[in-house]
Amino acid sequence: MAHEDTFGEAVEKNLQVYTPKIGDQITGTIIAINDAAIVLDCGAKSEAIMDPQELETPQVGDRIDVMVVETEPTFKVSTKISGKSASSSQLQSAFEAGMPVSGKIVEKVNAGFRVEIGGERAFLPMGKLALEPVENPDEYLGKTFDFTILEYNPAENKFVVSRLDILKKQESEKLADVWAKLKPGAVITGVVRSMQNFGAFVDVGGVEGLVHISEVSETFIHHPSEVLKIGQEVQVKVLSADQEKNRISLSMKSIHSELWEEFAQKVKIGDAFTGKITRKTDFGLFVEVAPGIEGLLHISQIRLGGQLEDSDYEAGKEISGWIRSLDAEHRRLQLTQRELPAEDPWEKISTRLKKGDLVEAKIDGMTKFG
Repeated sequence: MAHEDTFGEAVEKNLQVYTPKIGDQITGTIIAINDAAIVLDCGAKSEAIMDPQELETPQVGDRIDVMVVETEPTFKVSTKISGKSASSSQLQSAFEAGMPVSGKIVEKVNAGFRVEIGGERAFLPMGKLALEPVENPDEYLGKTFDFTILEYNPAENKFVVSRLDILKKQESEKLADVWAKLKPGAVITGVVRSMQNFGAFVDVGGVEGLVHISEVSETFIHHPSEVLKIGQEVQVKVLSADQEKNRISLSMKSIHSELWEEFAQKVKIGDAFTGKITRKTDFGLFVEVAPGIEGLLHISQIRLGGQLEDSDYEAGKEISGWIRSLDAEHRRLQLTQRELPAEDPWEKISTRLKKGDLVEAKIDGMTKFG
């Protein structure tokens, strides 16, 4: 009896096996991935395969909607229809399922283009080509893209496609990935897009966040342009991100503080440095000695015989020297190109100088208090 039940279950299971037909829209589960193909279980006697380039980040276990494009000799599926070999029935199925089809833009016509798909010519309205207004239509001629079918009725000679929906979907997926990374405390790289009196707007991957002027620099500034430039790449820390309100608050200052703390732990007075000159002033040079860390090479500390007007002291040039003093708390770093003594000069000063001695000295600097 048990044998009969098992045989009956086997027969029933066999009857439920899916028989693929070209044009069918089905759902498959990824069971294997290699360089040659993605393998899916679609409930048929054999597994289906698809081009691995169709999916950006496939994972085993993912369930995806596909269309049957070949049954013999191999069971093949695709997330889109190839424009070179698409039949009328496949195009009809793609239209009904909203599945992309690939096509080649072959001709510019009034208010749009002609696109060749499976031996047929579709109309692509100009406004359905790109997310932004098209300035040079000719640059798209001869290129192949994926499209969705807006209308398909061969009897009435209606075949209209769009690239806009696919681009919007890609943009939406990209933004979803960006927002997922915008967690408070995350440090990311962005590009300065615009500046106002109250701060700078930084593009962090398709969305813009605000670095308030109070978060731009640790020193007081009147306008972000004092330390930033349009197009400049900067590192920022996410303070808050609200996707519903499309608001992102960023900080450059907090990253700077952390950089100084890390820098102070790695170096000490007397250590050699190699850095790039970022600015030249009347009193010396500002040199970036580490990412986000600038030090001052005072005019009195440039190499003996050197002048600020020398060509090797231009902005962008690389120079070397030694760390003269470091105050991480107040973000102050002084540099020198005049080699520091190997031992601390203060240790033996009491044996060399006594109270009342007359000595010659050079004024090294002046402050409000002396």
